[in-house]
Amino acid sequence: RGSAASAVVTKIGMRINQVARVHCVVHERAAQLTALLREPAVAGEAVPAAPGEGLVAAPVSLGSAALARRLALQAASLVDQNPAAAVPLGAVAATVADALGPALGLGLWRMILAEVHAACPATVPFQPPRPPDASANAYRLLLGYRAGPGGRPEPKEKYYNRQAGYMALYAALLQCGARYEIAYGCDCDDHG
Repeated sequence: RGSAASAVVTKIGMRINQVARVHCVVHERAAQLTALLREPAVAGEAVPAAPGEGLVAAPVSLGSAALARRLALQAASLVDQNPAAAVPLGAVAATVADALGPALGLGLWRMILAEVHAACPATVPFQPPRPPDASANAYRLLLGYRAGPGGRPEPKEKYYNRQAGYMALYAALLQCGARYEIAYGCDCDDHG
């Protein structure tokens, strides 16, 4: 079962990579992703709701978690170079969530938002307070900077570009919004 699930998760990543700003491609990829999320290897197997447990509030399927994570990764890598790429990603997310129906679609939508909130504190909105004993570098890592060589945070430009990608995807998700009444932002106590 593990290899079948791994194969489906790989296919989910491939389909997200193939999303383009062409109407028919968006719908084609959304249909393919919906079918993949219904595969028995990933549909019934629940994974813990981390990273944003307060927003998700329940375990989600392995397929939904993989799709949400892949959308966030795509935003971090592609969208910073081409912000308009966020719109088709948001449209695919909304189309898949709608096609899955209310129960599964809501779980997917919440997982996508949890991934974005966990990766970009500005979408919550929440500014993590700086611990009194934290160095400037430790605080940057807390804000979402990635650790580079020697544990030093990455350059500001890389961080800003990645955060811009997350914000562009978040804006696209707001515009494409699925048909669910979800409070955007995070009302959780742990703030992701």
